[in-house]
Amino acid sequence: MKKILFLLSLLILGCTPSKTDVLKGVYNTAKKEKDIVKLENALNRLNALEPDTWQVEYTNIVRAAKNLQLAKEALNAGNLHDALNYAKTSSHAFYSKQAGHIVSEVNKKAINLNAVYTALNTLESQKESVNQRVEAFYKQDVKSWNIIEFNSFLVDLIDKRRVFAKLKPKLESDVNKSDIFIEANKITTNQLMALDNLINRLLSKIVIPVSSTLISFSDSVSEQTILNLNHFPDENVPSMMASYYKKFNADNQQYTDLVENIHLVTFQNNYKGFIDMFEFYTLYNVLSNPPKSYKNYENIISQKHSELLNKAEKAKSYKHLTTNLNVYEAPLLWAFHNDLQQFMNE
Repeated sequence: MKKILFLLSLLILGCTPSKTDVLKGVYNTAKKEKDIVKLENALNRLNALEPDTWQVEYTNIVRAAKNLQLAKEALNAGNLHDALNYAKTSSHAFYSKQAGHIVSEVNKKAINLNAVYTALNTLESQKESVNQRVEAFYKQDVKSWNIIEFNSFLVDLIDKRRVFAKLKPKLESDVNKSDIFIEANKITTNQLMALDNLINRLLSKIVIPVSSTLISFSDSVSEQTILNLNHFPDENVPSMMASYYKKFNADNQQYTDLVENIHLVTFQNNYKGFIDMFEFYTLYNVLSNPPKSYKNYENIISQKHSELLNKAEKAKSYKHLTTNLNVYEAPLLWAFHNDLQQFMNE
């Protein structure tokens, strides 16, 4: 009987897994689940039992876990690129679900950065075409411009500008002040200004010659009107001056159509640039048509002349600007985006 009990105890002991076997099971499960916390714990205990077998792998996982901790700290501090790089370094030793989670959080927090990258990249791909269209308009006299084509181009530029205008307040309100966000905010501001300058440069190409023609006409017609007002009853003056306005509008119909159409395009697209086309259109309309009343005419026309001259001077301030669209570079943003895409595609 004792012999039988002894044999049974040996059998039971032989079927009971060793401590090492249990830990190996935990180790294999942790690797399958990509759980670096469980894996580090299992390797810590395995290394204590069999250091010759587990020391190298344990050291690597400890290092990976340390980089993962650094990635969490960088993420909490808003240093997205550092967080990404630490997570990548950790993943080179062992791709864990914790590293994947950190990179996912980085991607979420980088939504505005990714939008800036996409906007700049898109604009860069369109830059050559935009500059060719600008050059084509600049080679022509304004009166030869195809109004439909110019309207379409102006809408296109305003749409491009709107992309950066929407991003600017988002970046400015972001509490994150790391270098990459500072760069993205600066680049967005500069790109917005570059598009504004290009639009206003094109508008100045219209405003300058139209102003010159309109000032010359208005000086002449106002002088004649004042002379008539001094010698004839007010009610006789409109018929006396009608032919002057009729001839001006006939000779400058292209200017009238351009100014009116550009005013509508900027108004409908909610664009108010440095050169305000609504104000310019209003002045053009007043000075190119007979006044409804000649009461206080001399003072009113003098004021309108001053306003028009001011608009012309503003437009001239854009003459020195380049007619080429410049797309700004963002090296920190580029590097971050490339690293993020590389990790996401691995």
